[in-house]
Amino acid sequence: MVHLELNALVATLSTGPVAVGDKIGLINKTLLAKTCTLDGFILKPDQPAVLNDFVYHSPLLRFSASEKNSCFYEITSTFATVHLRFNQSSTITTATTFYILFAIFPSTLQINMTDIHHQINNMNPYLNHTFVAFNNKTKEVQLVDKTRGLHIVKQHSVIDIPFQFWTLYPLLPGNWVFLGELEKFIAVNRIRVTLIELHNGEKRGISIFLQKFLESQQIWHKPKDINEKECIQVSVIAPKIAAEEMIEVEQIIGAKKTVLTPQQSNLSIPLPLRNHLGFTYTVQALLTYNQATHLKFGIKYKNP
Repeated sequence: MVHLELNALVATLSTGPVAVGDKIGLINKTLLAKTCTLDGFILKPDQPAVLNDFVYHSPLLRFSASEKNSCFYEITSTFATVHLRFNQSSTITTATTFYILFAIFPSTLQINMTDIHHQINNMNPYLNHTFVAFNNKTKEVQLVDKTRGLHIVKQHSVIDIPFQFWTLYPLLPGNWVFLGELEKFIAVNRIRVTLIELHNGEKRGISIFLQKFLESQQIWHKPKDINEKECIQVSVIAPKIAAEEMIEVEQIIGAKKTVLTPQQSNLSIPLPLRNHLGFTYTVQALLTYNQATHLKFGIKYKNP
Protein backbone atom coordinates (compact mmCIF):
# COMPACT_ATOMS: atom_id res chain seq x y z
CA MET A 1 0.00 0.00 0.00
CA VAL A 2 1.40 3.38 -1.02
CA HIS A 3 0.97 6.08 1.60
CA LEU A 4 1.05 9.42 -0.20
CA GLU A 5 1.73 11.59 2.85
CA LEU A 6 4.64 9.40 3.91
CA ASN A 7 6.10 9.57 0.39
CA ALA A 8 5.82 13.37 0.36
CA LEU A 9 7.36 13.61 3.83
CA VAL A 10 10.31 11.35 2.96
CA ALA A 11 10.95 13.34 -0.22
CA THR A 12 10.98 16.59 1.75
CA LEU A 13 13.30 15.18 4.41
CA SER A 14 15.70 14.03 1.68
CA THR A 15 16.37 17.72 0.76
CA GLY A 16 16.11 16.62 -2.86
CA PRO A 17 13.31 17.27 -5.36
CA VAL A 18 9.68 16.59 -4.49
CA ALA A 19 8.17 14.93 -7.56
CA VAL A 20 4.49 15.40 -8.33
CA GLY A 21 3.22 12.34 -10.19
CA ASP A 22 -0.53 12.81 -10.24
CA LYS A 23 -2.53 13.46 -13.37
CA ILE A 24 -3.20 17.11 -14.14
CA GLY A 25 -6.22 18.21 -12.14
CA LEU A 26 -5.90 15.40 -9.59
CA ILE A 27 -3.01 16.75 -7.52
CA ASN A 28 -3.57 16.80 -3.76
CA LYS A 29 -2.94 20.51 -3.21
CA THR A 30 -3.21 20.28 0.57
CA LEU A 31 -0.52 17.61 0.74
CA LEU A 32 1.74 19.37 -1.77
CA ALA A 33 1.45 22.63 0.20
CA LYS A 34 2.99 20.91 3.24
CA THR A 35 6.28 20.59 1.36
CA CYS A 36 6.85 24.07 -0.04
CA THR A 37 6.05 27.77 -0.23
CA LEU A 38 3.28 29.21 -2.38
CA ASP A 39 5.85 29.67 -5.15
CA GLY A 40 7.14 26.12 -5.01
CA PHE A 41 10.37 26.57 -3.03
CA ILE A 42 10.78 23.40 -0.95
CA LEU A 43 11.02 24.06 2.79
CA LYS A 44 13.96 21.82 3.68
CA PRO A 45 15.95 20.89 6.77
CA ASP A 46 19.66 21.70 6.89
CA GLN A 47 20.73 18.16 5.96
CA PRO A 48 19.07 15.04 4.55
CA ALA A 49 17.45 12.82 7.16
CA VAL A 50 19.60 9.78 7.95
CA LEU A 51 19.05 6.54 9.81
CA ASN A 52 19.68 7.02 13.51
CA ASP A 53 22.77 5.35 14.92
CA PHE A 54 20.87 3.69 17.76
CA VAL A 55 18.90 1.64 15.22
CA TYR A 56 22.10 -0.36 14.70
CA HIS A 57 23.20 -0.82 18.30
CA SER A 58 20.00 -0.81 20.37
CA PRO A 59 18.91 -4.34 21.41
CA LEU A 60 15.29 -3.14 21.30
CA LEU A 61 15.51 -2.47 17.59
CA ARG A 62 17.28 -5.54 16.30
CA PHE A 63 15.66 -7.80 13.76
CA SER A 64 13.03 -10.01 15.38
CA ALA A 65 12.22 -13.27 13.60
CA SER A 66 9.22 -13.80 15.87
CA GLU A 67 7.38 -10.80 14.48
CA LYS A 68 5.31 -11.45 11.38
CA ASN A 69 6.74 -9.68 8.35
CA SER A 70 9.43 -8.16 10.55
CA CYS A 71 12.08 -6.06 8.88
CA PHE A 72 14.78 -3.54 9.64
CA TYR A 73 13.39 -0.60 11.59
CA GLU A 74 13.42 2.76 9.84
CA ILE A 75 13.83 5.72 12.17
CA THR A 76 15.45 8.76 10.61
CA SER A 77 16.15 12.27 11.83
CA THR A 78 17.49 15.62 10.74
CA PHE A 79 17.52 19.22 11.97
CA ALA A 80 17.18 22.87 10.99
CA THR A 81 19.08 25.76 12.56
CA VAL A 82 18.03 29.41 12.58
CA HIS A 83 19.88 32.46 13.82
CA LEU A 84 19.17 33.50 17.42
CA ARG A 85 19.94 36.82 19.11
CA PHE A 86 19.32 38.26 22.59
CA ASN A 87 18.23 41.88 23.17
CA GLN A 88 19.62 43.24 19.88
CA SER A 89 23.08 41.99 20.75
CA SER A 90 25.74 41.91 18.07
CA THR A 91 26.36 38.24 18.92
CA ILE A 92 24.41 35.82 16.74
CA THR A 93 23.98 32.24 17.92
CA THR A 94 21.65 29.48 16.71
CA ALA A 95 18.56 27.58 17.79
CA THR A 96 18.11 24.03 16.49
CA THR A 97 14.83 22.26 15.76
CA PHE A 98 14.97 18.48 15.28
CA TYR A 99 12.72 16.33 13.07
CA ILE A 100 12.40 12.59 13.59
CA LEU A 101 10.40 10.17 11.44
CA PHE A 102 9.31 6.77 12.72
CA ALA A 103 8.42 4.87 9.55
CA ILE A 104 8.90 1.29 10.80
CA PHE A 105 9.19 0.89 14.56
CA PRO A 106 8.19 -1.40 17.44
CA SER A 107 4.97 -1.09 19.43
CA THR A 108 6.61 1.02 22.13
CA LEU A 109 9.91 2.82 22.13
CA GLN A 110 11.79 5.15 24.46
CA ILE A 111 14.53 7.28 22.89
CA ASN A 112 17.00 9.26 24.96
CA MET A 113 17.68 12.83 23.95
CA THR A 114 21.26 12.09 22.86
CA ASP A 115 20.00 9.32 20.53
CA ILE A 116 17.65 11.59 18.59
CA HIS A 117 20.44 13.07 16.47
CA HIS A 118 24.21 13.35 16.85
CA GLN A 119 23.99 17.13 16.38
CA ILE A 120 22.08 17.45 19.64
CA ASN A 121 25.43 17.28 21.44
CA ASN A 122 26.66 20.32 19.51
CA MET A 123 23.76 22.58 20.45
CA ASN A 124 24.04 26.18 21.49
CA PRO A 125 25.42 26.31 25.07
CA TYR A 126 23.10 29.28 25.76
CA LEU A 127 20.11 26.91 25.58
CA ASN A 128 19.22 24.48 28.34
CA HIS A 129 18.84 21.31 26.22
CA THR A 130 15.12 21.15 26.90
CA PHE A 131 12.71 20.43 24.04
CA VAL A 132 8.98 20.50 23.50
CA ALA A 133 8.24 17.49 21.26
CA PHE A 134 5.13 17.84 19.11
CA ASN A 135 3.26 15.29 16.98
CA ASN A 136 1.41 17.36 14.41
CA LYS A 137 -1.02 14.54 13.58
CA THR A 138 -2.19 13.70 17.08
CA LYS A 139 -1.31 17.07 18.71
CA GLU A 140 0.48 15.14 21.44
CA VAL A 141 3.11 17.11 23.35
CA GLN A 142 6.01 15.71 25.35
CA LEU A 143 8.89 17.17 27.31
CA VAL A 144 12.33 15.91 26.26
CA ASP A 145 15.47 16.77 28.20
CA LYS A 146 18.56 15.09 29.63
CA THR A 147 16.46 12.97 32.00
CA ARG A 148 13.30 12.44 29.92
CA GLY A 149 13.35 10.74 26.53
CA LEU A 150 10.79 10.67 23.73
CA HIS A 151 8.20 7.95 24.36
CA ILE A 152 6.59 6.49 21.23
CA VAL A 153 3.54 4.24 21.21
CA LYS A 154 2.34 2.74 17.94
CA GLN A 155 -1.34 3.52 17.38
CA HIS A 156 -2.72 0.29 15.95
CA SER A 157 -6.24 1.72 15.78
CA VAL A 158 -5.21 4.43 13.31
CA ILE A 159 -4.96 2.41 10.10
CA ASP A 160 -4.32 5.32 7.76
CA ILE A 161 -1.35 6.69 9.75
CA PRO A 162 1.33 3.96 9.68
CA PHE A 163 4.09 6.37 10.74
CA GLN A 164 4.80 9.07 13.32
CA PHE A 165 6.57 12.35 12.66
CA TRP A 166 7.78 14.39 15.61
CA THR A 167 9.23 17.89 15.77
CA LEU A 168 11.42 18.80 18.74
CA TYR A 169 11.36 22.54 19.41
CA PRO A 170 13.97 24.05 21.74
CA LEU A 171 12.62 25.72 24.87
CA LEU A 172 14.05 29.22 24.49
CA PRO A 173 15.09 31.52 27.34
CA GLY A 174 12.07 33.29 28.78
CA ASN A 175 10.03 30.11 28.21
CA TRP A 176 9.11 30.85 24.58
CA VAL A 177 8.68 28.05 22.02
CA PHE A 178 8.68 29.01 18.34
CA LEU A 179 6.48 26.47 16.53
CA GLY A 180 6.74 28.09 13.09
CA GLU A 181 4.35 27.03 10.33
CA LEU A 182 2.53 24.01 11.72
CA GLU A 183 0.90 23.44 8.33
CA LYS A 184 4.30 22.53 6.85
CA PHE A 185 6.38 19.40 7.31
CA ILE A 186 9.48 21.47 8.13
CA ALA A 187 7.76 24.05 10.31
CA VAL A 188 10.97 25.92 11.21
CA ASN A 189 13.61 26.38 8.54
CA ARG A 190 16.21 28.85 7.28
CA ILE A 191 14.35 29.49 4.04
CA ARG A 192 11.52 31.25 5.87
CA VAL A 193 13.10 32.35 9.16
CA THR A 194 16.11 34.66 9.07
CA LEU A 195 16.32 35.48 12.78
CA ILE A 196 14.71 34.85 16.16
CA GLU A 197 15.32 37.56 18.75
CA LEU A 198 14.47 37.35 22.45
CA HIS A 199 13.71 40.44 24.52
CA ASN A 200 14.01 40.64 28.29
CA GLY A 201 13.16 43.39 30.72
CA GLU A 202 10.12 45.63 30.52
CA LYS A 203 9.37 44.85 26.86
CA ARG A 204 9.87 41.10 27.11
CA GLY A 205 8.84 39.00 24.16
CA ILE A 206 10.04 37.24 21.04
CA SER A 207 10.61 38.65 17.55
CA ILE A 208 10.50 36.52 14.43
CA PHE A 209 12.04 37.83 11.20
CA LEU A 210 10.57 36.16 8.11
CA GLN A 211 11.20 36.37 4.40
CA LYS A 212 9.33 35.35 1.29
CA PHE A 213 11.94 35.69 -1.42
CA LEU A 214 14.91 38.05 -1.20
CA GLU A 215 17.26 38.98 -4.01
CA SER A 216 20.11 38.25 -1.59
CA GLN A 217 19.18 34.57 -1.75
CA GLN A 218 20.60 34.60 -5.29
CA ILE A 219 18.24 31.95 -6.61
CA TRP A 220 19.13 32.66 -10.22
CA HIS A 221 16.45 35.24 -10.94
CA LYS A 222 12.95 36.20 -9.91
CA PRO A 223 10.53 33.69 -11.45
CA LYS A 224 8.03 35.31 -13.79
CA ASP A 225 5.06 33.81 -12.01
CA ILE A 226 6.18 34.46 -8.42
CA ASN A 227 3.46 35.77 -6.11
CA GLU A 228 4.24 39.23 -4.77
CA LYS A 229 2.46 38.46 -1.48
CA GLU A 230 1.79 35.37 0.59
CA CYS A 231 -0.09 34.84 3.86
CA ILE A 232 1.19 32.22 6.27
CA GLN A 233 0.22 31.03 9.74
CA VAL A 234 2.89 31.40 12.41
CA SER A 235 2.55 29.92 15.92
CA VAL A 236 4.37 30.28 19.23
CA ILE A 237 3.86 28.92 22.72
CA ALA A 238 4.07 31.84 25.11
CA PRO A 239 5.28 31.70 28.70
CA LYS A 240 2.73 31.57 31.47
CA ILE A 241 1.61 35.12 32.20
CA ALA A 242 -0.27 36.82 35.01
CA ALA A 243 -4.01 37.48 34.84
CA GLU A 244 -3.43 41.21 34.34
CA GLU A 245 -1.12 40.61 31.37
CA MET A 246 -1.81 39.84 27.71
CA ILE A 247 0.03 38.88 24.53
CA GLU A 248 0.18 41.55 21.84
CA VAL A 249 1.41 40.81 18.32
CA GLU A 250 2.81 43.44 15.97
CA GLN A 251 3.68 42.96 12.31
CA ILE A 252 6.26 45.33 10.83
CA ILE A 253 6.94 45.46 7.10
CA GLY A 254 9.19 48.33 6.14
CA ALA A 255 7.80 51.43 7.88
CA LYS A 256 4.30 49.96 8.25
CA LYS A 257 3.31 48.57 11.65
CA THR A 258 0.10 46.57 12.15
CA VAL A 259 -1.34 45.08 15.33
CA LEU A 260 -2.52 41.51 14.68
CA THR A 261 -5.18 39.58 16.58
CA PRO A 262 -3.81 36.14 17.47
CA GLN A 263 -5.87 32.98 17.75
CA GLN A 264 -5.41 31.39 21.14
CA SER A 265 -5.39 27.63 21.69
CA ASN A 266 -4.36 25.36 24.50
CA LEU A 267 -2.08 22.41 23.79
CA SER A 268 -1.85 19.66 26.37
CA ILE A 269 1.36 20.86 28.00
CA PRO A 270 3.29 18.17 29.95
CA LEU A 271 3.04 18.53 33.72
CA PRO A 272 6.68 19.59 34.33
CA LEU A 273 6.18 22.59 32.01
CA ARG A 274 2.72 23.76 33.10
CA ASN A 275 4.15 26.28 35.52
CA HIS A 276 6.28 27.79 32.75
CA LEU A 277 4.31 27.58 29.49
CA GLY A 278 0.95 29.15 28.69
CA PHE A 279 -1.24 29.26 25.60
CA THR A 280 -0.36 28.79 21.94
CA TYR A 281 -0.85 31.89 19.78
CA THR A 282 -1.26 31.78 16.00
CA VAL A 283 -1.34 34.76 13.64
CA GLN A 284 -1.77 35.30 9.91
CA ALA A 285 1.46 36.94 8.76
CA LEU A 286 1.92 38.70 5.44
CA LEU A 287 5.07 38.07 3.43
CA THR A 288 5.99 40.30 0.51
CA TYR A 289 8.52 39.82 -2.26
CA ASN A 290 12.02 41.12 -1.49
CA GLN A 291 11.02 42.61 1.88
CA ALA A 292 11.43 41.24 5.40
CA THR A 293 8.50 40.75 7.76
CA HIS A 294 9.04 41.31 11.48
CA LEU A 295 6.59 39.63 13.89
CA LYS A 296 6.84 40.66 17.54
CA PHE A 297 5.00 38.72 20.25
CA GLY A 298 5.14 40.89 23.35
CA ILE A 299 3.79 40.68 26.88
CA LYS A 300 2.02 43.82 28.10
CA TYR A 301 -0.34 44.84 30.88
CA LYS A 302 -4.02 44.99 30.06
CA ASN A 303 -5.68 48.38 30.05
CA PRO A 304 -7.18 49.18 33.46
